[in-house]
Amino acid sequence: MNEFGILLRQFRKRVRLTQKELAERTGLSFNHLNQIEKGKRSAPRREKVLGLSRELGLSTDETDKLLIAAGYAPQPKEPQILPEPDEAHSLVYGSPFEEKEDRPKKSKELSIDLENPTIRLVTEIITDPAIPEDKRKQIEEEIRSFVKWQRDKAKSERQH
Repeated sequence: MNEFGILLRQFRKRVRLTQKELAERTGLSFNHLNQIEKGKRSAPRREKVLGLSRELGLSTDETDKLLIAAGYAPQPKEPQILPEPDEAHSLVYGSPFEEKEDRPKKSKELSIDLENPTIRLVTEIITDPAIPEDKRKQIEEEIRSFVKWQRDKAKSERQH
């Protein structure tokens, strides 16, 4: 079975639906759904995958897993507005919002593009409850060190 078929079967069984019942509710044929779960047919169109998700009562994260397994991008997320870093953080790393002569004034709101795979990966890692807190803190510190190094490098290049 392919990953999509495996996931679909797990989600369907969790809500105790037969293939026939799910097929009727989503407009897929029983045979098509059966072949998908066996890995003999590829995943349906994105709209059908979303319809399956709705009928199975999947969470946003589960829907994203199903979409990714089907070869589609996850659902778009609302951009997050981040607060300004606290004073101690700003003293160590500098604030991305402070005015500098060589940088235009920025809003105190920062829009994050969660469609960016790198941002999604970092977010998943630092919010994954399976990763121990001390390891998450270590990862966060490594990211901060890398960002500081990049800022220092860019500053040095601008001065030369």
